[in-house]
Amino acid sequence: MSDSNVTQAYKPSVEPAVIERVQAAIEAIYQEKMHRVTRIKDHIWVISQTGYNLSVIVTHLLVIFDAEMFETMAAERQPYLEELLHLNAHQVKDAKFCLLKEATHLRVLCDNTKIDEERIRNYLTEFKELYLVLETQLAERFFPDLETAEDVATSVEAPPEDQII
Repeated sequence: MSDSNVTQAYKPSVEPAVIERVQAAIEAIYQEKMHRVTRIKDHIWVISQTGYNLSVIVTHLLVIFDAEMFETMAAERQPYLEELLHLNAHQVKDAKFCLLKEATHLRVLCDNTKIDEERIRNYLTEFKELYLVLETQLAERFFPDLETAEDVATSVEAPPEDQII
């Protein structure tokens, strides 16, 4: 992919139809829980989940579902990278681990022409199922002193609405 294609892929979407589809899907999925959703730009939403925030970003070509898992690289860099590759190959479906500078993110990239409520619901469910499990698994091995989203979720009694997407 050339620099031009990369730039184009991540350029904010100006297609109202795609943005409206994503907005309608988020509203349909969250309904009474819309207080957990913040629209920070025309093409970016942040959804507050227990222990992490999930960004939904509509670009010129993609819809990106992104949540930062770790801010820094593990001290044992090589084994950590090998574990991320292993998890990407064997544990996740559409979501993949991405490294952004030194941070580790869990991310789904979807062609914005194929996005609909069912796909958004599936991606949100996948994030919900994977994030806490994978973060805990990686933290135990590579970040033993870090408080994880699961720690946060179990230290505070989660309201019933957190049991749903």
